[in-house]
Amino acid sequence: MATVFVEQLTLPASIGVWPEEHQRKQSVSLDVELTVDDAELAAAADSQRLRDTLDYRRIAELAERVVGLRHYPLVETLAHELARATLSLPGVQRSRVRLRKLHCVPQAEAAGVEVCCDADRLDLPCTPVDPATVSATPPAIAIVGGGVAGLSAALWCWRLGHPALLIDPAPTLGGQLWLATDPLPDLPAMPPLSGPVLARRLLRQFAAHGGRWLRGQLEGVDQAAAPPRGATLALKLAADSGRLTLACPALIVATGVRRRRLAAPGAAELADRGVLEALPPDPSTLEDQPIAIVGGGDSACEAALTLLPYASQVTLVHRGAELSARAPLQQAIRAQPRIIVLTGAEVARLHGTTHLEAVELGDGRRLATPWLLVAIGWQPNSEALPAAWLDGGGFVRCDAELRVSRDTRVFVAGDLRKPAAASVAAAAGDGACAAKSAVRQVERDARA
Repeated sequence: MATVFVEQLTLPASIGVWPEEHQRKQSVSLDVELTVDDAELAAAADSQRLRDTLDYRRIAELAERVVGLRHYPLVETLAHELARATLSLPGVQRSRVRLRKLHCVPQAEAAGVEVCCDADRLDLPCTPVDPATVSATPPAIAIVGGGVAGLSAALWCWRLGHPALLIDPAPTLGGQLWLATDPLPDLPAMPPLSGPVLARRLLRQFAAHGGRWLRGQLEGVDQAAAPPRGATLALKLAADSGRLTLACPALIVATGVRRRRLAAPGAAELADRGVLEALPPDPSTLEDQPIAIVGGGDSACEAALTLLPYASQVTLVHRGAELSARAPLQQAIRAQPRIIVLTGAEVARLHGTTHLEAVELGDGRRLATPWLLVAIGWQPNSEALPAAWLDGGGFVRCDAELRVSRDTRVFVAGDLRKPAAASVAAAAGDGACAAKSAVRQVERDARA
């Protein structure tokens, strides 16, 4: 990483809590230090073009705008707002702001604060668009699903000159990434990042390119027969303002998958009260307690090994005669005496009032535990899609161009198509490929 800085930038500011400080400007001195990828500065050094680097004047102008925006009661408030604002500059990963309020203390030159903001730890706002504006100007390409595949597709549509509308019902974009709290070890040419960190980086990219997001739930897709130019898809959506129908010439579906839920009595009632769908962000909250995990695949075994340092005991409950995880994971499980494996066992019922107390198995045995992690596979989010698009498991079928069928203008990306190697890298690649195919379709229509 490299550093770009501006020092001793002196500006007039409306700052302070005392009544007289509301009536006059005071001088503040700013040191702004921004951490960026060294490769970006090296590229600018090679090109020798100002537009390829982080211009000092742009930093100073941004600081002047933030300082002059309003009255700030505390120096801490101004310093944090400036640090957050500089994170929006291209390539900035970390911002350090040292703010001095000049001559504010007798016999002192200055007093103030120094703050540091890390872009990977800061949730930047990403505001959905108004459904009314979307209905008035429908997009050429709509993308349903705000996970890795959907965000990747949106970035590629922008790059190819056809900005798309992203549709997702969640309070924020990022999909399953927010549940992947462990570092992802297999990202090409990148250090291991946790899912939330990667989600924040994707959202910054999405916002920087003017990405548009409609918060809505897909309820159905209809094809309107008006070829060739007028051939469109009608998306039936449930948005915050009510139901609406959105017409678009091309659609990318990237709604992904969700954890398959346990059907045993008591599971729904105790969800998030001891019954977990994902590892907790801080596993130390489960310290010195017994933990049960239902499942025998890679996810279940990886979770068992992750939780082992914190739990007093981990019990794997698997209905098969043998674990189905990869051989190295099974070997690692067998090497741990505090991991008990129960094969040929099924969860029959969960017991507890306000919180999980015990897991009852099909043979009548009870496991006293306050925590049960459910890792029994994945279920596609395809309920709103036409049955003709789906295979027997509910996953979307497609050709090599990720087109759902030759009779539709629909493309699919990510886990929803059941790739051979479901992963963040595969989802990002799918998003790029689906975007390219969708743009090709839209441009073909324009030439028709």
